[in-house]
Amino acid sequence: MGSRYQSTCTGSAVPAERAPAARRQPLLAGGAQQQQQLALLAPQESYQSSRAAALQNVERTIHELGAIFQDLAVMARAPRPAPAARSVQV
Repeated sequence: MGSRYQSTCTGSAVPAERAPAARRQPLLAGGAQQQQQLALLAPQESYQSSRAAALQNVERTIHELGAIFQDLAVMARAPRPAPAARSVQV
């Protein structure tokens, strides 16, 4: 069942005869509209999942750097052997 009305950006419906030429497109059937919406969401979900993976990688790197600096702090606090006496000959 086709509709004689074309929806507008504001959510109101105007008769298709009075709709601007760019908007005189047949309305999508329920299933086709849902498929189109899912097709539009797929790249967005892909982008979001790639950003989430990148964020996890950054967090993992920060934790690794924290562990490295902690090990460095332990090594810096460790007692060092006294330097050997050097004889100075002139």
